[in-house]
Amino acid sequence: MKPLKVCIITPQYGHLWSGVGTYATHLVNGLAELGNEMTVICPEASDRRRHPKVKISEMKGLKIKPTLGNWIILAYYFNKSLKKVLEKESMDIVHFVDARDSLFCRTRSIPVIGTMHDYYFSEAPGDPFAYRKYYSDWLKRWGFCNVTRVLEKRAVRKLSFIITNSDYVLKSIATNYCAAEDSMKTIYIGIEKTDLTNSPTGKTERLKGNPSILFVGQNFQRKGLPVLIEAVASVRRTYPDVSLSVIGRYGNNKEEEMRDLSKGLGIERNVHFLGWKDNEEVRMLFNQVDIFAMPSFIEGFGLVFLEAMNAGVPVIGGDTGGVPELIQDGVNGFLVKPGDWQGLSERIQRLAKDKDLRDGFVRRGYQTLEKFSLDSMVEKTNAVYWSLRN
Repeated sequence: MKPLKVCIITPQYGHLWSGVGTYATHLVNGLAELGNEMTVICPEASDRRRHPKVKISEMKGLKIKPTLGNWIILAYYFNKSLKKVLEKESMDIVHFVDARDSLFCRTRSIPVIGTMHDYYFSEAPGDPFAYRKYYSDWLKRWGFCNVTRVLEKRAVRKLSFIITNSDYVLKSIATNYCAAEDSMKTIYIGIEKTDLTNSPTGKTERLKGNPSILFVGQNFQRKGLPVLIEAVASVRRTYPDVSLSVIGRYGNNKEEEMRDLSKGLGIERNVHFLGWKDNEEVRMLFNQVDIFAMPSFIEGFGLVFLEAMNAGVPVIGGDTGGVPELIQDGVNGFLVKPGDWQGLSERIQRLAKDKDLRDGFVRRGYQTLEKFSLDSMVEKTNAVYWSLRN
């Protein structure tokens, strides 16, 4: 069978800074292993995880960070770069790993695919006061979300096919953007399963705390960090040595507000801000804690929960979006209603005192990974490509 010539457009390749970067890197490399001729358009590629057979078209000179806040500018330059690539070489498939980046795409003769990772904008409330309860920058956030909702809808309508990372996201995009479900498919993001028998289960270098809790997220407010801090203050009454370690970028994360909240609750010594860590460092930290918790208000998928399960850590997530497709409440982890710090506190304490419960979550969490393999993700995506070529 003749290999497909595929152009992948992504904010990140070779980097594992975020869920999108991890997805893009594993997808591109997996598709190359299947024999496809892969070209990647990206602002910057890392040689550390770059596949040797992948062609890179870097957007050199672009001095903006590939963040969500800059997506419109990135979309414009992505399309300029795509046009240059197509002038030199024909492609069978164009795939935007973040679907909204197709906003300025004008390619009509080639099937164009986009992956939707979230529903932040498709379900953005029109009432600005709906943001005020949970976000300090509520007015700015309301404006950004509602402008993006309009533009994202336009971008989605340019696509030949939409891949979503969860069934929840698929339904949300279909309902709110009037997208045809027969031109959509959920393909779960895969993860490379590690052998727990060879992992450092003894955890000799543990983070201080009883229990020790880890939070990982690039948007503190949306990921529920204020709720987790409130819960830790409650847990501290029973477990004075409880600790919360926070990993995340500081530029847009309102770290000072989170520090002030911790101080106001009298737990500043229990909450530790560790800064940004790369993927390998996060994996090491998973092996040093008792619980992973991220009680998001909005979450399209939640790859980090699978990464925690892969490391043998019991998880607690928000009962929202695609998270229930990963976590079965009381089976392989706990789910809490968004904003429910009392319920979160109670579940942390249950895990802290019940070793059998923790061990059960770890065992069944590890079994959950069978449903989320890298091979399955790559093969199903490749099948979508071929379906559009036939």
